Amino acid sequence: MSLAHYFDRWSPVTACVALGCAALAALATHDALTGAYVLVAVVFGVGVPRVLRDAVPVYDRLAAISVGVYGVVRLAAMGVWRLDGIVCAVAGGVALLELLLSRA
Repeated sequence: MSLAHYFDRWSPVTACVALGCAALAALATHDALTGAYVLVAVVFGVGVPRVLRDAVPVYDRLAAISVGVYGVVRLAAMGVWRLDGIVCAVAGGVALLELLLSRA
């Protein structure tokens, strides 16, 4: 089997997000932010191989929910209503609502 069977065009993107969040987790000053970065790094790290990403039917929604968790934690930890935290929290909320509505 070739590498194209295991990896696709989204694999480098998810790998970069996972590595970036892992690096940010090491540099984070708040414990809550460290946990949120680790969560996002793990979720996106699992999605690097196409086979694992395709094995979870709602992987894209779970990835968006993990980003939303990061946004909520960032807003709670930093105490500043910044646009990046708000956008991440709203994206995660929409993905969670979409996931719940698809299961109903």
